[in-house]
Amino acid sequence: MRFLFSAISASVFLTIGIPTVQRTFQNKTESYLVATLNSLITNGSSEEDLKNILIVVFLADTEESARISVKQELRSNFGKYLDMNLIHVISAPSSFYPRLKGLKLTLGDGPDRMYWRSKQAMDYVFMFYYSQGLAQYYLHLEDDLVVMPNALSQIREFIDLRAGKQWGILEFSKWGFIGKLIRDSDLRLIGRYLEKFYNEMPCDWLLNIYLRSRGEINGKSNSWTKELFRHVGHQSSSLGT
Repeated sequence: MRFLFSAISASVFLTIGIPTVQRTFQNKTESYLVATLNSLITNGSSEEDLKNILIVVFLADTEESARISVKQELRSNFGKYLDMNLIHVISAPSSFYPRLKGLKLTLGDGPDRMYWRSKQAMDYVFMFYYSQGLAQYYLHLEDDLVVMPNALSQIREFIDLRAGKQWGILEFSKWGFIGKLIRDSDLRLIGRYLEKFYNEMPCDWLLNIYLRSRGEINGKSNSWTKELFRHVGHQSSSLGT
């Protein structure tokens, strides 16, 4: 495991995981990460919230030049938050990943799609393993979102409302893996499940099967009444893989 910035020494309330990848297709590169982080820090969080969260940005590009470019962009735009340890920037060594090419094709997906979704699942596994123990809860986002006003206070409110009740995850968005909140104590279990079946199906499908296997079928009672994260990316991270 490789840490690109120093680790924190004390647990906070919420870790927010954001995987990011440069989106290049037909020689055009799109990046939404800076806007997403600005939205999260300035729109979705109060000054008090910022004392109780940690943002983990995972550099998912396989090319070192792409990772360096993103790190420079983050340093330029969020240097003070990096120095405060509010934002951690991490990447996984190639040795962490199992076989990603030449996999048995499933669900009608071709080799490129199989590679993309299998790597994505293992990216998430690395993020879960890194984040375990850093906070009471983990919230998974993507790098192309607009965060609704006071999102973090609403998340805390919903956690309080569900206190004492059984839930596997709490949902703050209907889209894929976006806005899924997991207890810290469940991160390694879910990570192991994704790692075992990383090449079988997309990771959001695997999460649903994991919950059903534990008798924890999510319903409206575990979904917040509002969409707190609006997906705005127009260029898929799977293009060009």
